[in-house]
Amino acid sequence: MNEYYISPGYRYNLDNKGFLAFSFNYLNLNSMGRVIGVELDGRYYTNRMSLSGTASYSPDYGSTLDLSANYRMSNQVICGVNLKTDAGDLDLSSGLTWVKTPFIINAKLGTDANGYYYDLSGYYSAADNLLLGLTYDGKEDSEVLRLHWTAACSITLW
Repeated sequence: MNEYYISPGYRYNLDNKGFLAFSFNYLNLNSMGRVIGVELDGRYYTNRMSLSGTASYSPDYGSTLDLSANYRMSNQVICGVNLKTDAGDLDLSSGLTWVKTPFIINAKLGTDANGYYYDLSGYYSAADNLLLGLTYDGKEDSEVLRLHWTAACSITLW
């Protein structure tokens, strides 16, 4: 089966500080089948903070909401909160990012339908387009603690 995603819509710019976008979505995915729905996206940025959100609705899968707020406390520290709802489940998390070039440290604590979870990760930026890191994460009442590594490389085409 072929997979495809068609999403015509309209985007309204907010004075170069963000946007609001509305789209009609038609997806055909191997994992989900055919999905039809609508989506509203928005982003707004200032020098010290950013707000973002996505709301979507599909008759087959119900509604979802994803809201985030981030605040730059200093040139090195950013804190944020995120709220997600999906099919009645609530996920609420908060996090902190500390950047001291070439190092980046992220910490996140949250709660969802399965209880509390946490994530601590550290990255080393070896070059402008290469990032290496480790992540340690776990969940409440789980004896499984995971340690995994990340390598990311970006390529600029133009």
